[in-house]
Amino acid sequence: MINIRKFNIDIKGRNNRTRKISILLFIFISTIFAVFLFNPNLQWNSWDTYEYINLGKSLASGKGFREICYPNEPLGSRLPFGYPFLLSILIRLSENIILLKCFSFVSYIANIILVYYLFQKFFKVPDIFVFTLSLIFSLNPIVINLSHIILSETPFLLSLLASFIFAMKYVTHDRNTNIYLILTSISMIFSWQIRSLGLAMIFAIFFYLFIKKQFSRLLHLLIFTSLALLLLLQIYKKYTGVRLSLQNYSYFSHLLQPEYLAQSIYNSFSF
Repeated sequence: MINIRKFNIDIKGRNNRTRKISILLFIFISTIFAVFLFNPNLQWNSWDTYEYINLGKSLASGKGFREICYPNEPLGSRLPFGYPFLLSILIRLSENIILLKCFSFVSYIANIILVYYLFQKFFKVPDIFVFTLSLIFSLNPIVINLSHIILSETPFLLSLLASFIFAMKYVTHDRNTNIYLILTSISMIFSWQIRSLGLAMIFAIFFYLFIKKQFSRLLHLLIFTSLALLLLLQIYKKYTGVRLSLQNYSYFSHLLQPEYLAQSIYNSFSF
């Protein structure tokens, strides 16, 4: 006589093993392509790349948030503080370009793992489809190129994915809510500090909690994030020597200029 319970356990065990193998195979394939295409030189040669490196060197040397590539080394920059700060930590260890590129590479590996996790969680499809969709993302030429370029896109995506996952955990879990509250706030602030568009993630999470009518968790998140931002302002002023302003977030500072907004609207409707 067939033991149904044992049969179900065996099937579940096989499915789990198959899933683990598919995840490891996915990571292996993606990593192999990223390693083979890894370029140790400064390419693409983007002006932002050089500016990020110089800002990181300035912070690492203790000069503050200065554009050291210009005469008189003016204080402040149009770029957000987060990514140069992360680079400054690495530059304190070594100014080797390959080390800085490896930070983007590690962020790429973390990104593809999180993307696979999200596809597996939200798409109720067989594992082979999750595997294929994840490979389409990880082997995308733009995604792979950014895995070895000193630009903020790859760590920014990592902070966005982390914000989304921690926020969903914070919303759906009744246990360890304080941990997810802290992780959500930190990851949201990091995404905003790396790229100004990260502010949209903060608004989106607050709006999601509002429409879900989870007002208590919304209030707790709002209070903790506000306190964390106040602490950030103090650290930012002490560490960089400048005050935090919209000039460091070029996307939003442009929106304050009526001529820029009018030109954007005109371009949207011109053919």
